[in-house]
Amino acid sequence: MSFNCNDADDNNNNNNNNNNDGRGCCQSSLMNKIPVVIVESHHHVLEHVHDVLRKKKLLTKDWSMVHLDAHPDLACPATVPAGMCFSPRNTAVCHNDDDDEEEEEDHVQTGTDNAIESDTSDRISTTKKDDKNLYEMLDDTTSGIAEWILPLVVAGNLRQVEWIKPVFSGQFATGHYQYFVGVDDGQDSSMNEPITSFLNLSKTSRIKVDLYHPYYLDDNSYLPSKNLILKQDFHLQVSELPPPVTSSAVSPDAHWMLDICLDYFACHNPYIADIEGRNSTAAEALIGIIQLATAKMMMATVDEKQECWDDPVGHKQYQRNVTNCSKLLREILLVGESLSQDHIRQQLDEYFEDNNTVHACTLIEALLESVKDDETLRSMILDAIPNWNMPHSPESVLPENLEESLRLVEQAVKLRAREYNSNPFLITVARSTDDGFTPNHVVDFLQSKILFILHNTFCKEKHYQECITKEIGDKQENDQCHSCCDLHIVRDHGSWEGCTIYDT
Repeated sequence: MSFNCNDADDNNNNNNNNNNDGRGCCQSSLMNKIPVVIVESHHHVLEHVHDVLRKKKLLTKDWSMVHLDAHPDLACPATVPAGMCFSPRNTAVCHNDDDDEEEEEDHVQTGTDNAIESDTSDRISTTKKDDKNLYEMLDDTTSGIAEWILPLVVAGNLRQVEWIKPVFSGQFATGHYQYFVGVDDGQDSSMNEPITSFLNLSKTSRIKVDLYHPYYLDDNSYLPSKNLILKQDFHLQVSELPPPVTSSAVSPDAHWMLDICLDYFACHNPYIADIEGRNSTAAEALIGIIQLATAKMMMATVDEKQECWDDPVGHKQYQRNVTNCSKLLREILLVGESLSQDHIRQQLDEYFEDNNTVHACTLIEALLESVKDDETLRSMILDAIPNWNMPHSPESVLPENLEESLRLVEQAVKLRAREYNSNPFLITVARSTDDGFTPNHVVDFLQSKILFILHNTFCKEKHYQECITKEIGDKQENDQCHSCCDLHIVRDHGSWEGCTIYDT
């Protein structure tokens, strides 16, 4: 694990003289290699997943995902018609929600509801400014990076995900969750024929789930199971490292993919990070206030949290605290100078526990003092309030923490490969630095380390550190441990944006 990027560049120059195409004797066996796709924004892996499912004839097979990430990425697509998840290259006119006509530039495959038949090499050219396909619609929203997995559940036979999260991520408690992922078409089942095909979905249909949990309740994505159509049974296992000896999410000999986001190792909440860069006192005060508002839930055990989610009164109280805290912070920041201390104290007493109110007042005073002569900072905090709950761990970038996380991830990847008794049919790596989640100064280091782990785990030839070669051209760069490397690495980011697995 002592690989150095500079060594790679030196070896690259030497090996390119002896191996012009970077693929050597095994170019003809591309389909037998494990595709490794590196993207910048995480949702860009979706197009490659669809491509591999089609090319490897897995469209009708159930499969699983091991997902290492600081974020679950299990949000329901808020703006995407559910039908587009079944036909991702078909386009919809997005500017007119009342117009049910859908512009189609690819033939809709009706042989199976899960048909993903269009080749990623066939880049769609829309004829209208607002015509978008699934991938473009996810691109057009800031939440798209968190909405790419559930389309694979409802329309791609993804049956279980093991989300391996860092300890500082708290969107879901560790444990097992089983729920249905389906479609809300807004129809009255008592008055309409039941919908049995995605071809009959309206443009207002949306993916929803029946898991009564804040992750979905906060986004209005919860719907009782009886109201979901085309629903799929889904299993989510949330784990932390070191991994359990045997994971309940693993079915030996099952088809599986490995997905790694580099923000698993080092993660910033970009909104909070920007505030920290401008005024650390303001950042500490903001984080402290939010933590006080959610203190009871943050300290609860898994069973206590689940009891809260199951209890409408308990959940409403939690939601009320968070909502009121956000509203009060906005009010204070917008008109704070004109608010009396008595008014602020009265508001705090309504939803903070008594022993936290005094501390909250102190933090609010510090926040107001910080923004008094800094309108830019005030605006930054206002923008951060709706995004306060995203993972943020400045300590994660410390060298000793990175090395420990890398060691545990290598251990976990090797363990899962043994338990599945097979190689993953696809490996995806998301850099997530342009979005502000992975700090820019560590992303290339982490990427090199992950490639080392992958070669060391899945290649028969164990020469990555000594024999790494890179082919640098207009479209891609390949990192290979040997001329007969078992991995086919494709970069779909930066100057290689647009590369696909099977046309490189």
